[in-house]
Amino acid sequence: MPDNEEVRRAEGRIGILMEEYKALRDEINQRIASRLTLLGFLVASAALLGSDRVPAPWVAAVVGFLIACGGLVWAWSGRKLGKLSRGVKRLEDRVNAEARLAYDIRSGASLLEWEHDVSRARSPFLRWLNGED
Repeated sequence: MPDNEEVRRAEGRIGILMEEYKALRDEINQRIASRLTLLGFLVASAALLGSDRVPAPWVAAVVGFLIACGGLVWAWSGRKLGKLSRGVKRLEDRVNAEARLAYDIRSGASLLEWEHDVSRARSPFLRWLNGED
C-alpha cells in the first residue's frame, strides 16, 4: 500500500486532471448545443427553399450557399468534437491510472469510463466521421 505522502500527491494530480476533465466536458456540451442551434437554422433555411413561395433567385442562391457553408461547419465541428472526446478518454485513463496507484486498486476497476462507454456505443461510421478512430 502506498504511503500517505504518495496518496496525497496522487490525489493532487487527480484533482488537477479532474478540473481539466470538467473543462473538456463543458466544452463538449457547449459545442453540442451550438451544433443543435446550427442544425435548427439549416433546417429552417432548407424549409424556406423547399416552400411553395421560393424567394427571388438571388436570395435562393445566397440561402443555398449559406446552407452549404453551414454543412461544412457542422462537419468540421463534429471532427473537433471527436478530438475533444479523445482528450477526455485520455484523461479518464490517466485519472484511473493515478487512482489505481494511489489506492492500490488491483481489480482493474475504473473510476471514470463514461466517454469510453459512449465511444464504444457509436457506430464505426460515426467514430470515423468524428475523427475518433
